[in-house]
Amino acid sequence: MAWADTLGGLTNASAGVTLPHGLGMQIGGHCPHVTHGQSLAVFYPAFTRYTYPAAEHKFATVGRIFEPSLERESDAVAAERSCDAIDCFLKRIGLWINFRELNVTKEDIREIADCGQVLGDYANNPRVATIPEMYELLMSCYDRK
Repeated sequence: MAWADTLGGLTNASAGVTLPHGLGMQIGGHCPHVTHGQSLAVFYPAFTRYTYPAAEHKFATVGRIFEPSLERESDAVAAERSCDAIDCFLKRIGLWINFRELNVTKEDIREIADCGQVLGDYANNPRVATIPEMYELLMSCYDRK
């Protein structure tokens, strides 16, 4: 497991990650009481809805993993449904949380968004977000129900 972890870390360091992980690092830096996993759980629903149109086939694969009945559907339908499947999964495992519950302030969110392009990871996302879009995405996670 240690070797697998090392290889994973080398891959992330060399190739970078996508928007949720890049912003997750920013969230952890600004709000050290929030774990990386919590930041991902909060942000993934917004990320999937923002990104899936730019990576339909990949999101369709995820949708079909969660819902095998989507094998009969087009990639467009399966990709869109993957967003709902991820939401349901997070609810089922007790990680349907928001930034307000994690004591992340709106001021923190502004700072996180403003720093969102410091690391190049955001550019690896299939749909590259601007700073205003990052702010909007993060704010949509502030007190979602």
